[in-house]
Amino acid sequence: MLNLAQAHFPLANDKHLVVPQLSLAPGQCLWVGGGNGSGKSLLLRALAGQLPCSQGQCQLPASTALVSMDGQLALWDQAFKDANTDWAFAGEELVASALGLLCQVASEPEARAMAQMLGLGAVLDSPFTALSSGEGRKLLLARALLQKPALLLLDEPYAGLDTKARQALTGHLQPLLAAGLALVLVSSRQEDWPLPCQQGHMDSLCWQPGPQPEVFAQGELPPPLDAPKAEPAGPLVVLNDLWVRFGDKAVLTGLNWQLQRGQHWQIIGPNGAGKSTLLSIITGENPQGFSNQVWLFGRRRGSGETLWDIRAQQGLVSPALHGAYRVNCTALDVVLSGFFDSIGLYQAPGERRLALARQWLALLGLDEDSAFLGLSYGEQRLLLIARAMVKHPRLLILDEPYQGVDSARRQRLSRFLSLLMAKGRTQLLLVSHHGEDSPGGISHRLHFEPAGDGWHYRTEAL
Repeated sequence: MLNLAQAHFPLANDKHLVVPQLSLAPGQCLWVGGGNGSGKSLLLRALAGQLPCSQGQCQLPASTALVSMDGQLALWDQAFKDANTDWAFAGEELVASALGLLCQVASEPEARAMAQMLGLGAVLDSPFTALSSGEGRKLLLARALLQKPALLLLDEPYAGLDTKARQALTGHLQPLLAAGLALVLVSSRQEDWPLPCQQGHMDSLCWQPGPQPEVFAQGELPPPLDAPKAEPAGPLVVLNDLWVRFGDKAVLTGLNWQLQRGQHWQIIGPNGAGKSTLLSIITGENPQGFSNQVWLFGRRRGSGETLWDIRAQQGLVSPALHGAYRVNCTALDVVLSGFFDSIGLYQAPGERRLALARQWLALLGLDEDSAFLGLSYGEQRLLLIARAMVKHPRLLILDEPYQGVDSARRQRLSRFLSLLMAKGRTQLLLVSHHGEDSPGGISHRLHFEPAGDGWHYRTEAL
């Protein structure tokens, strides 16, 4: 089915993706590891027939389906650009488009059955842009599975999925493997895939059989731009009886919550519970904050503060920000933009900011001149994390920050977060479906728990 021998795939700047030997038979699976930027996603594109094979033996199956984080970003980008066209599609239409045109070919019963199986029945009438990151990922998986490919290529399929959804996806793939589906899985978390699987990894654009060796680096946290200033007493965030609705659907229902000074919170809940909506209230991006009793940094929303006043005190990493950051500036400019809370760099940064941004890039092992949109998804996410941390904000908001980030860098960043929380003024608000992502120092948890047709909110002091 799949057989590559001394295969070369030409890339830009006279580089090549090289696969000395790789074969996969029906019913087999292959787990692909490797550091960020090593070529994992490029390998999947080559196996999908999206890269030309210029040398060697390149035997690919007749039908493949690729689900990638880059593909999800591209759909987000197109959906926002063409919101007044048929890209403002409902969820079911996207599933159907996997078998033909956007709204045709796949029967409605088949599309609904696949969506129900992946827990998407409640969002079929929602626009793609209204879905959470995890729901969007499941929707693309549904589309790929409806294609009934001989070879399924999954690039970080578990990113953004809660524990139940990850288990459900594995449970659905297992009988498909038994029925002859071949699977290639790229994941930064090998623990997500519990089934027996061949292993290999990418190293500097070259395929290598066997597991990836782990290398962990240390480093010191770069200092803040300015010395911390005296700050007013009182909580950073106060929410009294918060209600948020989209149309007839209530997403947040009567939430009462405070983020007191010195606390570090993790928010836990399943896909679609409203966690990202809560963060949009706290970042000031959601206009429904004006119609609720919301206080941010001591000021009630609507009392004259601007969005820039709020952003100046926050650092943010989220799937929505990643989807919006489509400016093809350099890696250095991305980190520098964190000082100005902008997408892209439009101000002269000064020597001090330049030096601090370069320290962050050195810690993460990234080249300052690299074009942001030319980097892998994981490398882009690393830059956005550095962008959020570079100014040592009062409140650091991380919504699934480690999607696509390799194990070594996750451990390094977790250490930096712990240092930032322990030594500085920064308080953390973290959303993650992976308990191991929580750095030392988390003091409280906010749980979103199903309760009938809505949600119950439970706080926990650690």
